[in-house]
Amino acid sequence: MPRFSTLVFAVSFLVYACGSRTTIVIWTDKPEFALYAQYYNVQHTEYKAEVHYIESPVTQLDTRKDKPDVIIARYLNNTAAYSRLENLNFLFNRKYINENSFYPVLLESGRKKNTQYFIPVSFNLPLCVFAANSARAETAQLLELDTLKKEGLHYNEQSGGGWERLGFSPLWDKTHGFIMLMTRLCAVDFHEAGGTLKLAWNNDALKTTVHSLREWINDSTGSIQAEDDFIYKYFFNPEYKLLADGRILFAYMRSDDFWMLHDEQNALLDFRWLSRAAMIPVASDTTAFAVYKWARAKKGAADFARWFFNEETQEMLLEKNNTMHMNTAVFGIAGGFSTLHTVTDFFFPKYYKGLMGRTPPAAALTPPAALPENWPELRNAVILPWLLSAVRNTQEDERTLAEQLDEWFAIQQGQF
Repeated sequence: MPRFSTLVFAVSFLVYACGSRTTIVIWTDKPEFALYAQYYNVQHTEYKAEVHYIESPVTQLDTRKDKPDVIIARYLNNTAAYSRLENLNFLFNRKYINENSFYPVLLESGRKKNTQYFIPVSFNLPLCVFAANSARAETAQLLELDTLKKEGLHYNEQSGGGWERLGFSPLWDKTHGFIMLMTRLCAVDFHEAGGTLKLAWNNDALKTTVHSLREWINDSTGSIQAEDDFIYKYFFNPEYKLLADGRILFAYMRSDDFWMLHDEQNALLDFRWLSRAAMIPVASDTTAFAVYKWARAKKGAADFARWFFNEETQEMLLEKNNTMHMNTAVFGIAGGFSTLHTVTDFFFPKYYKGLMGRTPPAAALTPPAALPENWPELRNAVILPWLLSAVRNTQEDERTLAEQLDEWFAIQQGQF
């Protein structure tokens, strides 16, 4: 949960209202919407927003007696969610929202067979971060994966039998986000599917990705042990300090993590959008807005959407965030860049250093595929452990990813 959740829940008591058709009940896994709802309620008298923080809101629709009008959450892009969501085409047809205000490819990701099931709210991107005083010759906004590897290997330096400095390793970030990013950049294409596993992918691309990661590590230091020794010796310091000191050349970060660093830390760093073939993969945890199919306050939901997906409103939210000194607690709009391209292009640079003239290039954005509603659990419990084991093990793996997923699903269903 975000670091300012205590404040948000204190504020959320201010936005509760008596249940009626003029009350917009919002279920969300983004606590900052309690603050946003407070601002909405101050400006509106016909409808009042009531916010409930709920983990995985869609999965709880069938088990809870109380129901929402609006759902604002991550991981809404799946079949299980679509069957419970209202067609939002009316928001554009009746001019509640300007369709042209959005990044087209992101808005399209919420549309299936001409039905708009959800509207993306915010998104994050992968960054390659390096020291601001680095003598790198590369000036393009995008840093290609091959360039990252090439420059990183060239930077490596040994001393006294050990590695004194390294350019980059796929194993450095503690969340293993770069390993998962590689599956996107290398077209493994994890996506929702029917059948027992409810997940599909390109298995040839998966094998190629594992091989590429093994090769990268071997080319860099010669062994997993050498990588581990370097991490043990130097990574008691945070990455921003290792970069500033020249111990490492590059680090992988998500955009939200980068711009939630303190100003004095951020000032030491520069960044490029990490890409392959001019493609920047949008993080899979994109936050989205949806209306419950059987909502009691659909007009109120539409009014909230009209207020929220508005340039002036989002500029105000950014200003409030800055005034309250919450930029190290939550990034941008609901934890990411706004899907309103004008807001990201014109207002974000005012509050986030380094974005002037370097906002996300719309043509390069590649949204995530539809993923099963339990994707975070699948990723953390099965996919990431399998990938890490496969990369660190130089021999062929005893069990394929499909076999491990099959076993995991069987355990969940009580078949073991």
